[in-house]
Amino acid sequence: MKKVLVTGMTSSQSSSRANLRTLQFSGVLVDILEKAGYDVTHEPPSVEWDTAFLDEYDAVVAGVSPITSVSANYAYGGLSVIDVLKDSDKLIMFIDAPAPHQIFSSLRAISTVPDNIVKQFYSSRREYFEAKRPGVKNRLLSAVDYLLNDNWKTCLYPELPWNNHYKVCAQVQDNAAKALKPVNVDSYIVSDAAATAAVEKAIVKKHVWVASDVTSSWTKRVAATSKFPFTAAKDGYKSTDASLKTKLEGSSGAAISPHGRDGSWWTPMFAYAMNTITPVVTDWRDSGAIGDAWNYIASAVEDLDPFDRIDLSFSQKEQYADKIPDRSTVLQTLETHLQLQ
Repeated sequence: MKKVLVTGMTSSQSSSRANLRTLQFSGVLVDILEKAGYDVTHEPPSVEWDTAFLDEYDAVVAGVSPITSVSANYAYGGLSVIDVLKDSDKLIMFIDAPAPHQIFSSLRAISTVPDNIVKQFYSSRREYFEAKRPGVKNRLLSAVDYLLNDNWKTCLYPELPWNNHYKVCAQVQDNAAKALKPVNVDSYIVSDAAATAAVEKAIVKKHVWVASDVTSSWTKRVAATSKFPFTAAKDGYKSTDASLKTKLEGSSGAAISPHGRDGSWWTPMFAYAMNTITPVVTDWRDSGAIGDAWNYIASAVEDLDPFDRIDLSFSQKEQYADKIPDRSTVLQTLETHLQLQ
């Protein structure tokens, strides 16, 4: 049985527990590989992982995030893994968050002032004191130099059915853009059975929108022309996907904000909305590419009666499902990128 290690610089990239609470791209990758029979380890990285340790795995899937971000609690271990494997074909990287250009801004900031990689501000990070050791620190800075200046290894990112690959590539440096490989994982989340069960529950949907980001300028513009109030998808960092699904079940719509000029970014909230027969509005200039059901604006959804909103949600799910690869294709794509075939 082939072994795969999935890790990264943030909790969402490297923690199975975090993904049980709030599913992210890494959690879906782990689920796909485990369902296919691979022996998958999903855990935070360590600066102590050397070549001998990493050689136990057939593929190492390492998440990359802005290393100066407060969420990059495992940046030291993540950088160390990349440095150890930067010349190995078993290293596969991934990005899982919008605005990937911030990765390079943070790399340049550290490259300009190398000592800042272990400044006091980061003292609460995992393995901070180990990272201050000269040998380890040099290894971390070597990884920074690699990510900033060398051609990246294959780097996966989560794809929406209307994603423009070139738009994503434009958000990263050329040395990384050539390595980007889209992977659409939604066939493992979108569920006909869940949508049918939601209908059978017959939960009364209130006149309220569930918004992925109530603070975004897009949400504020949409809310200004809407009759229904908007509520946040998550109530703080302790919120779970279970609570989000409950909110969606009882709402008239999901408002999923694009990320400025960069457009939409993948989130499981699209699947959760469709699974709870909740119509979605997002930037129709992107989503409308897959079908007319994805062209709706919030006020138009509000003008529909409750049964027509359910019909709209089913139409959205059908058009969405028609544009995403099936599970076997997704697995084959992933196995090819990870060189597991």
